[in-house]
Amino acid sequence: MNIFDIIGPVMIGPSSSHTAGAVRMGNLTRELLQDGSTPAGVSIFMHGSFARTAKGHGTDRAIIAGLLGLRPDDDRITGSFEAAEKAGMKFSFTEADLGKVHPNTAQIIATGRHGKKLNLQFSSVGGGKIILNEIDGVKVRYEGRYPTLIVFNEDVPGVVVSVGRIIADEGINIVEMRVYNDENKSNNAVMIINMNKRVDAGFVEKCKSVPEIKKIIYLDKLY
Repeated sequence: MNIFDIIGPVMIGPSSSHTAGAVRMGNLTRELLQDGSTPAGVSIFMHGSFARTAKGHGTDRAIIAGLLGLRPDDDRITGSFEAAEKAGMKFSFTEADLGKVHPNTAQIIATGRHGKKLNLQFSSVGGGKIILNEIDGVKVRYEGRYPTLIVFNEDVPGVVVSVGRIIADEGINIVEMRVYNDENKSNNAVMIINMNKRVDAGFVEKCKSVPEIKKIIYLDKLY
């Protein structure tokens, strides 16, 4: 167990779940957009405890701060709305019932500066830790503890084997792999591959050589 699992993250308060975790939701959304800049616009749907205490715990400002690239310990979090307006980022918040999910859950629909759109669902599970639960309608589980490949591919036989072979050839161990299929039967699947080593852009390009792969996102560990 890490000391920060006991005392919580270094952060601007008041709540590790409702503030630090919310910042990290914004951070990860920004990273997943992969254009290196503040999103053009976001629509944020707050569920359960997040919705009820958003203003009191600064959850709303924390998510926007994360989207701007601020970290949980940055004292500029409280001024994130004003900073977002200066940066030209449009944003909105709506209370929503997202179903049978963790009470600290938010759906973030983000549009990047170059038109890329993402529909994400996150839960903040305590101590500043978050779980990415859904990407564009496909249920996933990314926890941020390891260097991770998020692979979007056609739901056909052989893709897992092909990617696994590339990983093995690089001398990398797979700590955990999870495969998710689109419940809407649209022939889409997502692999979440946690690895024991960081990788570079060249490695990601090798994985993209598998014909059935549509997109790969590499994420370093969050914690």
